[in-house]
Amino acid sequence: MKSINLICFLLFASFSVFSQAPEGFSKMDDIPQFRAAIQETIGSIRTLKSDFTQAKHLSIFSKTIDSEGVLVFKAPDRLKWTYKSPYHYEIIINKNTISINDGGKVNSFDLSSSEKFSEINELILNSITGKILDDERFKTTYFQNDKFWLVVLEPENNEMSGFISEIQIYVEPVKNRVSKIRLVESANDYTVIHFSNQILNEPIADSLFNTP
Repeated sequence: MKSINLICFLLFASFSVFSQAPEGFSKMDDIPQFRAAIQETIGSIRTLKSDFTQAKHLSIFSKTIDSEGVLVFKAPDRLKWTYKSPYHYEIIINKNTISINDGGKVNSFDLSSSEKFSEINELILNSITGKILDDERFKTTYFQNDKFWLVVLEPENNEMSGFISEIQIYVEPVKNRVSKIRLVESANDYTVIHFSNQILNEPIADSLFNTP
């Protein structure tokens, strides 16, 4: 259960739906231009390495749960999330296999054997490659302010909305890169992930994604 919960909050959640522009944002002026810019940039990514910090706010705790680590991606289907602090935890996707390394205890799953894991894998990879903007399973709304473009994705599929209600993706206009993801589970429970020190298209060995 811990493994599934950890994977899920990497990407999703939210009962808070933007029927209007969120505070500080307005409707995006030129959506086709934005989509073209993002898809051109993301489409050129062969590899990606990025530091991240994560802050999880839970109403039952007075303090946030802070963690940090490194994300590594190699097109088309290899991904590694490594949490380095305050605990060591890894999620590795290597083609059709997903592995969870919890402090040295490793569990691996064939993605084809689990519809939920397969769907999560597809969402993660589609988010990185930009294909999620064309995913008909989501209603997509676009906003902007002087610092970010904001893409809000709401699942149209009732089954998917059972574990995903909304994805909020913040993009830096100058670099056309995702700098923040906000995951809201309820009015008072949410997770914010910031990405920094992004390095694109440097060689990354396939062996990095092998199961420990």
